Amino acid sequence: MIATTTPPHAQTSAGRSVIETSAVERSQIRYELRFMSLSDRGRGYAFPCDALGNVDIDALSERGRASYLFARAVVGNVLSAPIVSKVS
Repeated sequence: MIATTTPPHAQTSAGRSVIETSAVERSQIRYELRFMSLSDRGRGYAFPCDALGNVDIDALSERGRASYLFARAVVGNVLSAPIVSKVS
């Protein structure tokens, strides 16, 4: 038999274990802003973003920045409106 202990900060007053999500784990959740092709299913563009869909354009490569600006410019004609998606 293996004995396990639960750290004091993860126990309730009744002694039950509680799983806590730390700030580090929450900050490791990644998101992408996705623009999907309106005519070619399965194709599109994806860019790293925060939970609200804000893309740090300064963190993108030159090619990534050009692609991001293109994707924004052709929404409704070539690409769908962007959606924020969690990345696993």
